Amino acid sequence: FKYFMDYHPIFKTLLGVVVAIQFTVPALIGALVAMKFDLSPLAIAVVASAAYVGSGAAQFKNGAWMITGIGDLINTMITAAIAVL
Repeated sequence: FKYFMDYHPIFKTLLGVVVAIQFTVPALIGALVAMKFDLSPLAIAVVASAAYVGSGAAQFKNGAWMITGIGDLINTMITAAIAVL
């Protein structure tokens, strides 16, 4: 999308949407795994949070949490699997 932004402004919007959605992937994976195991809503939120942090997408640096990208999906799956046990 970055290449096409010079030709039409819709591609800048699409790039923003794609980047925003990629940050939610680890949390969505955690929530869907927890829902598959019929966990309570609180447990779903905990598994989603654990999967998000376990993916490496959120890192604690210099006293603050930083969102660094999508993280590692293998770590997301492993963390979600351990969390539902």
